[in-house]
Amino acid sequence: MSNTIKLKRGSGSDPSASDLSVGELAIRTDNGKIFTKKDNGNVAEISGGGGIDDGDKGDITVSNGGDTFTIDSGVIDNANIASNAAIAGSKISPDFGSQNISTTGTLSSGDLTLTSTAPKITFTDSNNNPDFLIQNSNGAFVIHDDTNSATRLVVNSDGHIDIAGNLDVGSGVDVTGNIETTGMLKITSTAPHIDFIDTNGAPDFRLLVDSNYFQIYDINNAETRFKINTDGHVDIAGNLDCAAGVDVTGNITVTGTVDGRDLATDGSKLDGIESGATADQTASDIKTLLQSDKLTVNEIADQAVTLAKLEHGTVNNNGKFLRANNGADPTFETINQFVASSVIALYDQSSTPVQRVLVGTEGMTIQGTSAAVSKLMFRDRTTANFLKFKPVDTLSAS
Repeated sequence: MSNTIKLKRGSGSDPSASDLSVGELAIRTDNGKIFTKKDNGNVAEISGGGGIDDGDKGDITVSNGGDTFTIDSGVIDNANIASNAAIAGSKISPDFGSQNISTTGTLSSGDLTLTSTAPKITFTDSNNNPDFLIQNSNGAFVIHDDTNSATRLVVNSDGHIDIAGNLDVGSGVDVTGNIETTGMLKITSTAPHIDFIDTNGAPDFRLLVDSNYFQIYDINNAETRFKINTDGHVDIAGNLDCAAGVDVTGNITVTGTVDGRDLATDGSKLDGIESGATADQTASDIKTLLQSDKLTVNEIADQAVTLAKLEHGTVNNNGKFLRANNGADPTFETINQFVASSVIALYDQSSTPVQRVLVGTEGMTIQGTSAAVSKLMFRDRTTANFLKFKPVDTLSAS
């Protein structure tokens, strides 16, 4: 059968030294505490079923019958935390307050939220400049050069982005919408170009600089439509339609016709037109010109003037002859004024004067110009028949 071992026991108070021998155990049955007597004669509490009594134990306060231990405020400071202690961020509640967080290592986190009137993160390069900060300033996201006090990039509240300096893009820029610039658009490449792709029509075109030529290139038809050469002259592959005319300084060279006219052939005709000539001269203009610079015999062709163009005379000069006046204008004259001594000379076919007619108060006399006898003859042209009057003697006036 089993044996029961019972220790010294009591209730209501702790045992005293006189109640125990050295090494002897005693139990308080009211709270379950165990006591023993040490070599020095003092009674010591070994343990108790009810734990530590409630109350302030120095840096710790016990409550709830020894079930709760509370560390007093200010007891745990930096000196009481081991250097190798790893405290999880989740153990810090609610936040770090207004103090700064400084680390020389890496900050790893999931979502990081900064809350302030102008929250920012500063990036300080310990061995180089410039330093930068990123900030939400009045609703705009800002990348700021802290060293040079210059804002480098701003994402505005409406979504548009401002970049203060140049933007270098290594793999192209895709833009949906318009591109606006107040400065210069510069493209640098071995053959820089801009393509204009019409999403609802064809052909598409390309502005291109290649081999020192500026070209407008038809992408769909693989044709250069317009080219400015290195010497400045321009080549146009197709027709050129100008709505308001063409002003040219210099020469025009064509290999075809102009409006159906061969200028190379017409040029010789144009060269024959004197300078200042116009195509709108009226009859009055021509008449005035001829009157100011009269025609000479060199400009009038032989037999060009007909009798109809000569002056017909009037009743005052009827029956008179037109007389040449030694360089002066001709005049109408009567016979007796034709030559001196009232003589009309008659010439043969060799322009030799052979007869002359003298007119006087006694009538008209036919007189030869040689010693031969003068005669008046009426002769048939087709036969040898003729009627001849010949003086044979001297006649008197009576």
